[in-house]
Amino acid sequence: MNGQQITAEMQGSILEVNVAEGDDVSAGDVICVLEAMKISSRWPARPQRRP
Repeated sequence: MNGQQITAEMQGSILEVNVAEGDDVSAGDVICVLEAMKISSRWPARPQRRP
């Protein structure tokens, strides 16, 4: 991921990872599923930031 981190505002467990290093990802694509407090949350990719 070129040194980038994915952060969440809650602690939990990653249930699914839907992408691999080198995959093309578009804004809105679900990259992982996080479970916290027995609730699953889908985490989409954010739009690319421009310098």
